[in-house]
Amino acid sequence: MPIRSMLNTKNAALCDEVARLNQRIHTVTEERKMLVERVHHHQRNRLKKLLSQQRKSAILTPKTETPPPGPPLAAVKVEVVGS
Repeated sequence: MPIRSMLNTKNAALCDEVARLNQRIHTVTEERKMLVERVHHHQRNRLKKLLSQQRKSAILTPKTETPPPGPPLAAVKVEVVGS
């Protein structure tokens, strides 16, 4: 077998392998993009659901306008201790 035909065969095999790998890289990249879009979609829907639940619970719970129990601010005495 002449050297030239052997080199052509090896070059063709390498070219085929490179083309196959490029196609695989392209396919995997597209799959990754699709999966990222699906994850974003699910996260967005989950956040919308949580916000909706929070709004519903805020509407259903009565709001109180009275301050929490505790001493009035004027009754609090602050002492500064010097060294």
